[in-house]
Amino acid sequence: MTLENGNIIWQKIFVNNKNIDEVYSYMMRSGNFSDIKKTERQITANINQFLLNRKLSNSGGSLYMYTDDITGFVLIEFKEERYRVTVKNLTFISNTEIQALGDGVGARTQLERYALNSKGEYKKAFLKRDEGVIDANICQLFKIQKNEGDW
Repeated sequence: MTLENGNIIWQKIFVNNKNIDEVYSYMMRSGNFSDIKKTERQITANINQFLLNRKLSNSGGSLYMYTDDITGFVLIEFKEERYRVTVKNLTFISNTEIQALGDGVGARTQLERYALNSKGEYKKAFLKRDEGVIDANICQLFKIQKNEGDW
């Protein structure tokens, strides 16, 4: 994850032989994305909100990861035999009425509120506990599985 003008950006380059049509098709059938749009060299979409799977990382995660869904905006850009996935506007959506964890069910909190200190720098606790969980879950969204038919 990188910081760009005070906003957290997740980015990864996938090197493989998937073309834009294959990635688009995967995104359409996965159920993980909405508002999917394809142009000649890129795909944009919203990530459907989901609860982070903390077991994908050894770092465990903070309390908000136990109770809140996450969502964000995706831009995928294609070049020969590779594509770059950029995720912006990562937002947590509360699933609890516990006031210490937010403003109630449906309340939205930008990731930056949890991840950055008052100086706009990453909190050490976020880098230690939370970044790995978020990274592993976003990577999982873009793991394109082979279509094994209906088996």
